[in-house]
Amino acid sequence: MGKPLKVGIVGAGILGTAHAEALQEEDRAHLVAVADKILDRARSLAGRYGANAYGDAQEMVDGEELDIAVIATPDPFHREPFTVCVEAGVGVVLCEKPLATSIKDAEEMMNLAEKRGVKVFVDFENRFAKADMTTRYLIQNGLIGKPVYADMQLDDNISVPTMLWGRRSRDWAARTSTAHFLMSHTVDLVRWYFEPARVEKVFAISQRQVLGYTPDLYEAFLFLSNGVKVRLKSEWIRYMDDLVEFSQYIGGSEGGVFYHKRRGFNKSVGWKANLSNKLSVEDLRSIQRKLESYGIRTTISLEPDHSRGGEGWRPTMRMDEEGARNLSGWPYFIDAILEGTDSPERWREFGTLPTGEDGYESVRVVCAIIASSESCRTISL
Repeated sequence: MGKPLKVGIVGAGILGTAHAEALQEEDRAHLVAVADKILDRARSLAGRYGANAYGDAQEMVDGEELDIAVIATPDPFHREPFTVCVEAGVGVVLCEKPLATSIKDAEEMMNLAEKRGVKVFVDFENRFAKADMTTRYLIQNGLIGKPVYADMQLDDNISVPTMLWGRRSRDWAARTSTAHFLMSHTVDLVRWYFEPARVEKVFAISQRQVLGYTPDLYEAFLFLSNGVKVRLKSEWIRYMDDLVEFSQYIGGSEGGVFYHKRRGFNKSVGWKANLSNKLSVEDLRSIQRKLESYGIRTTISLEPDHSRGGEGWRPTMRMDEEGARNLSGWPYFIDAILEGTDSPERWREFGTLPTGEDGYESVRVVCAIIASSESCRTISL
């Protein structure tokens, strides 16, 4: 193996810290630098891992020869460090979601990266949970029949826009929204689960009755080119016990997927798929073996078929709480860099990794949701 890839992180907050910790599990990449406008935070994080600390992205790229730059600043502040790293010729930029909070910024960022020959990935972390990988596999392989409908709800505690970033929480929340902060996750899952289908139209509503300085919530309906209709809902004004609640249902013509990704009131984390009853026992064993080859362990059983009043049997697949946990995407991103592909060998069953183009398309959909909610009309993409 060659020398480890040299990584620099911009942003020493929650996400920057998570990236630094994940990199400790990788011997193919090494954290060499951390930059943050609050220099003491950069020094604290860098000091834990023997990296160098800098006051901003420009200082970092001036002082280091990086292979990968991670943009882990809050939502509204991705463009500046992204631009600095691309202009400096860093070969790969891994940006936290959303890529940007405006279409203009997203377009200019991606145009610059293309001009400079810089590879861009976006860290849509939900793609790396085994339950999400399995959900996509079932949909793509017709194991719940033709996909028809999806319902996804991702909500935050009201402490997120009011306290998460300390004194700066109100200012930063005012520069983003639940559409950018939360729906960027679910929009990406919709695009990934159902690809190559495209989001063709959106209709959405929002409200500002609690926070005032940023929308309280969005509810959106997405219309896909393959006929699937999707409901997305996200708010961050919930007075609830947990920081995040996340649940979804994917409906097909012959089955469906139930998924509680994060704990909620009277809910436990878990994943279950009611599969097509056209599948044979050998089909089920083959599916299970295929998933196991990617490190995904499932339990398959036959249960009473409630779609027929409990008569007959329907194959089901289950996964425990561990399967719903978001894992680090770093092993796959490094695979992609070293193999020179967006779909490395151990990810090939799951399409491509989330690229800058995925980040850009997610911004387009999210901005259409916002525009629809403000105009009270359907937006075509």
